[in-house]
Amino acid sequence: MRGEYFLVIFGRILLSLLFILSGLSKIGGWTELSQQMAAKGIPLVPFFLAAALIVELVGGLALLFGWQARWGAWLLFLYLIPTTLIMHNFWTYSGAEQQLQLIHFLKNLAVMGGLLLVPAQTRDRIAAGERPEPMQERPVRPRAA
Repeated sequence: MRGEYFLVIFGRILLSLLFILSGLSKIGGWTELSQQMAAKGIPLVPFFLAAALIVELVGGLALLFGWQARWGAWLLFLYLIPTTLIMHNFWTYSGAEQQLQLIHFLKNLAVMGGLLLVPAQTRDRIAAGERPEPMQERPVRPRAA
């Protein structure tokens, strides 16, 4: 059980870094990201870019520190749905750019899968220095013949 605890914490740290660093990079790359979003036809670019920055930082910090980690994971999961469909729409590209966008699309799907594991494995009490309660395994039901 001790190893499982550290795997959950380490997984949350790795997931959080992606969002925290991405959120911080939006500050320095504001102009370029605004242009990319406008090119995708997104309205109210400053509002949505600020919202993305806040969601990534709040959700990432929630995962990192374990405070409301389940809600942070759900927030990031829901955020990634439109982000992935709009910003990585590989089906509208061809050649090398299509391959690149497909990789980003699939990466986001994988991250979304990891985010779904957080509510399944994390009780919000799993924070620095706290030990989780053992997860109860479900009994295996025999198959009917």
